[in-house]
Amino acid sequence: MLEALINLLPALGSLLKDGTRRRKLQDDRGQRAVEGILRAVNETKLYIAALSRGKSRDNAREEELSRRWTEAASALHRIDDDLAQRCRLKGEYWADPDQWSESQLKEARILLTEVASDADALLGWSGPGAERAS
Repeated sequence: MLEALINLLPALGSLLKDGTRRRKLQDDRGQRAVEGILRAVNETKLYIAALSRGKSRDNAREEELSRRWTEAASALHRIDDDLAQRCRLKGEYWADPDQWSESQLKEARILLTEVASDADALLGWSGPGAERAS
């Protein structure tokens, strides 16, 4: 009996953490965090789509993406520290994308598909991933 209860503790801890996270997402700060990460993901997808259609790289737009990801990180840090740290790294990536290799992006877990998927999971959503992984 005691062993069964001990085995339930990790699941209980996870449920409590998820409940706390959901409550934090419902207040004003949480709503700003949600809006920030959705905006960063969407604007990044739009930029990547433009590049895939043959548009040239745009330094001003990359700087704006860097700011968006950094703002998302700041808003998320009390809700999901891991995702916040990765958003911060995503901001660093967009500040100077040429300094990052594909393997560094994977190691840092900041490919757009992964960050977008984790943001969706945080919100309790599911959906298709991004087409490109930058």
